[in-house]
Amino acid sequence: MELQPSSSSDEKENQFFELGKSILKRKNIDAELIFFCRAGSHSFNLNVETSDSDYFGVYEIDIDLVLSGSVTAQQSLIDGHEPEDFVIYSKTMMGDAKRLTSNNNSGKKPMSTELSSNHSPNKKLYHTIRLLNETVRMLDGKDPEVFLTGEHREYIMSIRRGEIEIEKLEQEVARLYMIIDEKMQVMQSTNPNNIPSVADSKLIDNWVISCRKQTMLSANNSEEYFSMDELKLDVESSSDLIKNVYSRALEVLRDNKVDGSVLYIGRTGSHLHNLQVEDVSSDDWFVVFAASLDHVFSIEPTPTRLESIQVQSTTTSGAQAEKESASSRDTYVNGVQLIEVGYFLSLLSQGNHRAVELFYAEQQPTTSLHCKAWNLLNQHSYMSYNFMQHCWGVAQGQLAKVKSLLKNNNSGDEQQQQQQQQQQQINKHLYHSFRLLKLSEQVADSSSRLEVTVSSESRDSYLMIRSNQQPQQTQSTLQKCTDISNKITIAIKEKKNQEQTNNKLVLANWLAKLRKSLSK
Repeated sequence: MELQPSSSSDEKENQFFELGKSILKRKNIDAELIFFCRAGSHSFNLNVETSDSDYFGVYEIDIDLVLSGSVTAQQSLIDGHEPEDFVIYSKTMMGDAKRLTSNNNSGKKPMSTELSSNHSPNKKLYHTIRLLNETVRMLDGKDPEVFLTGEHREYIMSIRRGEIEIEKLEQEVARLYMIIDEKMQVMQSTNPNNIPSVADSKLIDNWVISCRKQTMLSANNSEEYFSMDELKLDVESSSDLIKNVYSRALEVLRDNKVDGSVLYIGRTGSHLHNLQVEDVSSDDWFVVFAASLDHVFSIEPTPTRLESIQVQSTTTSGAQAEKESASSRDTYVNGVQLIEVGYFLSLLSQGNHRAVELFYAEQQPTTSLHCKAWNLLNQHSYMSYNFMQHCWGVAQGQLAKVKSLLKNNNSGDEQQQQQQQQQQQINKHLYHSFRLLKLSEQVADSSSRLEVTVSSESRDSYLMIRSNQQPQQTQSTLQKCTDISNKITIAIKEKKNQEQTNNKLVLANWLAKLRKSLSK
């Protein structure tokens, strides 16, 4: 679609918007266009007869995609040339523009002005000199001059037309760099024009949040809400242990300046699996929280996983807590781990065993609490191909550690205490590997129910792996793990091309509904 000459500014504006809308439609993106304009040489008043048509736009993506965290990179930026050039950003990508100004203020001359391009040297040089002159203007406290007029425009156009020798232009580039270097030094020392070091990201962020809230409110339907009763977490009626964990979770949210609502509290780790050892096993908890809309709609990343804290299993000793780094992996974390619900659902759909196990373990009222809206998640099966492959994959990592330790253990030159410590590590990795492989095997065998909480009859066999001190028993368990692993490898290949249960859409809709409900 080409823009047609028009004497009316309103007609011209409508043409721009219709062109922008047609691009969104052509890319199959259901979104509201907010802004669309001509860009490139036409916007600089530097176009020639052979100049193509470049456009720039901003659009508001489907708010449900934002609420559910389902926005893809392709939906955030649309770029193409057919034959018009156009770049249309979502508002989040516009917000990221602040990063372009925050780390590029050193004033240092680049190593080379040569560009890998099919454009002529004159075109590259006219852009270079135009931008360097704009830099000088801004260092003098002036606004950038986008639409060029007068003598300066004629000078830039003469560069574009190739009327000035390349050597003279290179000298001009060097002269402008020297001016910029001097002005940068002045700015860094006294900053007479009060030039901010970075763009006002807070202003941009507030604008994005405000726009998205307005879009959500205008599109809301009362049928899309959970009731307040369905969102309430009945902490008052829970056990003292749950109250303690809830209190510590709120403290972590406050410490990290995160506004959020707790949706789920439950044990994880050995206590969840009925494999805890008195005075040895740590008391591990999962807390799932929903960040406020200000976090979700922000151009800054939504917090996904906060610091975990070590909680006493008894509440009489007070609030003793040992904070751990949030950079550790999601496979094994001791203490209390806070997971944002969007990230949690992503782990769930990927088949992460720590997320899936919560829906199949035998939870006790004294050690588990969730809001009623959470019950909808219990209605779906998560015994998926992804879960089988995930458990198998994590188990492979554990087995690799076992084999490495066994290889080192055969050296014979270590002291007895070191060998005992190494055997404990071998036992731990074998235990985790065996447990995960048994979970994966249940999916491979198409079991009707996942046994996460180990039965009393099977409990001793698992614990024997953890306490083993006999090399022969180690080799026997390793062989069992290898046999199960080989069986699952075959199942993975067989099930790969079969139709798989995919809860992504269901989980995304539930999450969008949850976030809307919490905004009321």
